[in-house]
Formats: sequence, C-alpha cells, structure tokens
Amino acid sequence: MVLQYGQVWQYLPDFLAGAFVALWIAAVAFAGGLLIGLAGAAVLTFGTSSSPCRRSESPSPPWPPC
Repeated sequence: MVLQYGQVWQYLPDFLAGAFVALWIAAVAFAGGLLIGLAGAAVLTFGTSSSPCRRSESPSPPWPPC
C-alpha cells in the first residue's frame, strides 16, 4: 500500500486551516481555565465575607483555625 501524496497536497490549505482552528480552540480553553483557576485561587486566598473563619458562631472546623 502506497500513499499517494498528490491527493493530499491539494488539500493542504484545508489541513492547515483545521490545525489553526484546533490550536485556537485549545488556546481559548486554556485562557478560560486560567481565568477560572485564578478567580478560585483568589477566593480561597483572600476569602469572602461569609468565610467560616470570620463567623463567630461556626463550630470547630476540621481544618486548622485561621
């Protein structure tokens, strides 16, 4: 079995366009995940006003106290 490259070369622009779209989707997904991760890390780091560490009525948490 021999691959006939003549049949492939004529579609090279389509292959390159598909590769570009795949890389674009990957970059957008990476950026979205990065933003979501940074937002989550900021909430965990700086907390919110309803953080268990700031409530006086909260019972003893299973994690170390603040």
